[in-house]
Amino acid sequence: MNDLVHLGAGPSFIPDEVKKQVIKEVGEYEDSRLSVLEVSHRSKQFEKTIYNSEKGLRDLLKIPKDFFVVFIQGGATLQNTLIPLNFSNSRDKLGHIVTGAWSSKTYNDSSKLRDSNIIFDGKQNNYTSTPLASEISTSNNDLVFFTSNETIHGVQIRDYTGYGDNLIIDMSSDIASRTINWKNIVCLYAGAQKNLGTAGVTLLVGRSSELVDNNLTSYLDLSNHIEKSSLYNTPPILSIVVLEKMIQWLINKGGLEYFSQQSERKAIMIYDLIDSHGDKLSIPVNHNARSYSNAVFDFKEKNHLDLFLKEAEEAGFHGIRGHRDVGGVRVSLYNSIEIKAVEKFSSFFDNFMKKKL
Repeated sequence: MNDLVHLGAGPSFIPDEVKKQVIKEVGEYEDSRLSVLEVSHRSKQFEKTIYNSEKGLRDLLKIPKDFFVVFIQGGATLQNTLIPLNFSNSRDKLGHIVTGAWSSKTYNDSSKLRDSNIIFDGKQNNYTSTPLASEISTSNNDLVFFTSNETIHGVQIRDYTGYGDNLIIDMSSDIASRTINWKNIVCLYAGAQKNLGTAGVTLLVGRSSELVDNNLTSYLDLSNHIEKSSLYNTPPILSIVVLEKMIQWLINKGGLEYFSQQSERKAIMIYDLIDSHGDKLSIPVNHNARSYSNAVFDFKEKNHLDLFLKEAEEAGFHGIRGHRDVGGVRVSLYNSIEIKAVEKFSSFFDNFMKKKL
């Protein structure tokens, strides 16, 4: 198991040093004499964890002071309901940039709650591209939604300047792997299980002044979670403890500047290798839309794909089979996947292409 290289789409690999810290907390959490699996979310120990997690996230992502930070349940999917209900009223018009399966899901949910329209429809070209600012018009929309990285189709929006000043971004799969321009963001949200920990907790960061009071039921009303510092109800304690440790790991490694450089370096290593074998491999995504988080490609011969996936699994490379709706291969390069792991996979990949094909 020690030789396993986890390149799956998520939940992602957790660094060994973080796992060791969490295992210690499972034995005894802080000085509580209880396991983290047993401790109350009202305890002084967990209040400290919540405080450290928010402070660490603010430092890591350079979140402005006028933005709130909430740790909540329900994954990114719940936010498709919660965000429109808290940041818009029934008269508002919501625009959507649809570049893959997840932004399409966001639009479908949004359209049941508000007047919603598709500004850019990537389905027309099989989700292979992202729009330039000059190709879309967002001015008639009160809010503009998009997913910065599509894990299934391997499409990423790396530059959203010019998309307007009222953006709602699902950044679940590339959070903390890039610097963030907060000037035109109203709300950003992300499940933790790709770059910030494990499944169960979602971070939601929003501009407090943009909240709308729609007289919602208690859990859906964000003001309750903000007022109680993410302790309005029992939160996913273990997942937030992992989040706290992961945030500190990311900061200690060098923060956003470091991981932004690493993200590009790892992705280019994989894409250059794929391009060098273009006679046998294909990348369905336009060059400027290629994801740095999830490299998606396929073999031109089906029997080559089957052999590659079989030998990769036997060699200890886990989770690279493409999503069932797309097929092919998907190599996920989240922050916890270090350069040496990508180099190891690249060596195996190149040897396979040269010796087996």
